[in-house]
Amino acid sequence: MKTPISLSNKTYALDGESHYLIRSIQPDDRERIIGLFIHLSPESRYLRFAHAISKLPDDFLDGILHLDYKKRWLWLR
Repeated sequence: MKTPISLSNKTYALDGESHYLIRSIQPDDRERIIGLFIHLSPESRYLRFAHAISKLPDDFLDGILHLDYKKRWLWLR
């Protein structure tokens, strides 16, 4: 699936020689997202999801990993 131009990868410089990359979520990011979730404190999880949660639901992960960028992007036009 091709992402819209405005969702293309972008690299930004930090102080010194470091940089960071902003890109669209991709299906192979599943383990990275789970890893980020695991490192959230219980309070952060509660604030982010509006209830106590100890594991990301599979349907939530599937929803963010397989975004239809054409369909989701229409509301921004």
